[in-house]
Amino acid sequence: MRQHSGIALVQVLLLTAILLTVLLSAHLEARKHVKTAELAIDRALAAADLQTRESEILFALLTEHRKAQPDAVNPLLRDWNFVNVPFQIADGGVETEVSIQDQAALVALNSPQGLLPVLTLLSGDSVKAAQIVAAIEDWQDKDDVPRFAGAEQKSYPDSVKVRNAPMQHIRELLYIKGMTLELYQQLVPLVTLFPKRFQNLYAMDAVLLKSYIDPVRVEQILAERQQGTLSSERFAELSGIEQDEFISFAPGNGLRVRFTVFGNDVKLTRQFSVTINPSADDPLEFWDYKKYTYDNF
Repeated sequence: MRQHSGIALVQVLLLTAILLTVLLSAHLEARKHVKTAELAIDRALAAADLQTRESEILFALLTEHRKAQPDAVNPLLRDWNFVNVPFQIADGGVETEVSIQDQAALVALNSPQGLLPVLTLLSGDSVKAAQIVAAIEDWQDKDDVPRFAGAEQKSYPDSVKVRNAPMQHIRELLYIKGMTLELYQQLVPLVTLFPKRFQNLYAMDAVLLKSYIDPVRVEQILAERQQGTLSSERFAELSGIEQDEFISFAPGNGLRVRFTVFGNDVKLTRQFSVTINPSADDPLEFWDYKKYTYDNF
């Protein structure tokens, strides 16, 4: 009798252990589903906040002067800049990081002669820089006649087809004769596909500025720009470059905007490039639009 009681007890204990394991598994699975649901809600709320922030940024770009307004009620206007320096907005309980880059401060690939000084600076070889610029020009012109030091279809393997039209993507630089991966990676943040009418030296990256101006003066220019004391007159004094029809110290109409909303455990980012023409029938012309980039943290 005792033997049967012992077996029964073992069976009860085993059954209890199995039930506890099943319940624990179900509990963990339920918690997983709850966590997934909470994350989905957080992402949905972040997406709504992101859309609201985009509307606020575009409205400000269409209606406000493109310069910082320290006394403005709108927190976006107090700290915004067009030199690609991130700034923070904490408004309505929504924390956002924004960066805006004036495309006129970059070198346009449809005018590759502007790349000559920066390629010379980056490569340390003026001859190689001139060859790459000529190859970029040949890549985009309509004929098959190579210019001096340039490269048309005969200079490339069959797997590479010269476009003979304006570049459609910056990655096309990787196919250009003479281009290296290292040089390409250095160029990417300095170039744009945006057509433009002038160069905004005020908003230029330090590397680009050093290809035009003495590096010591560049450091002084950047320091004064960060302090908010750099005027067009002061820039001309430091650089020796005067404003004309091709040189400006104000943002152009082509802008790349990137902003990130932080909410609970979600970080949601959007980026687009846009041309702003407030008085045009179509005031906003989008060149590229990356709707969402999620990053859980």
